[in-house]
Amino acid sequence: MATWGVVTMVKEPPELVAIFASYYASLGAQEIFIFLDGNDPKARQLLAQIPNCRVEVMDDTFFRRNWDCAYPENSFRRQRLIATKAYREAKVDWMLFLDADEYLQADDFAQELADLPSDVDTISIPNGERVFSTEDTTPGLFGGLMLKPKHTRGYVARSLFGEERLKYSDRGFCAHRFGKSATRTGKNIKLGVHAPQRWRGNIKRHVSQQSVICHFDGLTEIHWMLKLLRYHDMGTYESPKGSNDFRYEQVQFLKNSSSLNAVQELHDIIRKYDKDTEERLRGHGLLDDVQVRPFRGLDSYYPDHEFDLSVEWFNDVLKMNMSDLYARLPT
Repeated sequence: MATWGVVTMVKEPPELVAIFASYYASLGAQEIFIFLDGNDPKARQLLAQIPNCRVEVMDDTFFRRNWDCAYPENSFRRQRLIATKAYREAKVDWMLFLDADEYLQADDFAQELADLPSDVDTISIPNGERVFSTEDTTPGLFGGLMLKPKHTRGYVARSLFGEERLKYSDRGFCAHRFGKSATRTGKNIKLGVHAPQRWRGNIKRHVSQQSVICHFDGLTEIHWMLKLLRYHDMGTYESPKGSNDFRYEQVQFLKNSSSLNAVQELHDIIRKYDKDTEERLRGHGLLDDVQVRPFRGLDSYYPDHEFDLSVEWFNDVLKMNMSDLYARLPT
């Protein structure tokens, strides 16, 4: 049987970090690398209860010690560096690189990896994205529906999703459709955000037909808005280009809006589906209920810890931890 591990970079409330780590431990990950983007004693305390979970704090000292460079301001560069570090230090057969809001949906991932031909270097896992039903008024942080990673032709997408939703999404996907990858260890490969980076040899890829990533992009409306503000500040989508035009449109809408209600309406237009649209999308194989259960590992690894995981709790945490950004939201 193949062994596998997971690596992520996080700057989230400790409770969400614990959910991520306990979920993957319960799913069978035999090594979990958590790189905290800033010291968080509570997160380190919670993660100490997860077996084979290695935690490192990313600060200037960390980067100078490992790469003789200052703390990289570009988050994608930080991700690539820490992912490759974990990949090269891992004792497992495969390393999966994810963001902390991405959850693998798999029946038996170890068996899927074991069944791959020995010359396959990396397995690409298609990306699904959590959306909402207008019928469900209390989906919580991880409930709702999932858009499935199935390609639709332009004219079909227009009839299914509508022009307004397509302006601010990629066929309904509000973040990305690129998926993520697990890569066989022991090779001279550098990991990228979505797939291994090029190297001197050829990388043989396989696309998973059994597993999918469920991406919980924006756990709440406020979380989604603050993420767009961060993108604006980072200059990530400062101009429309290629497949990211829709993200640029989202950022610009929020930047230029003087009304919180207007931004909430945009959120609902692109991320919520009425009953008729939901049925049409299901009929085309594009929509399903969310199948992953991120809380599945909490009882096993935190039987004595009380977690408040309500939407209200998370929004309060965001308001406290990201107060400067929060104050810039339209009123």
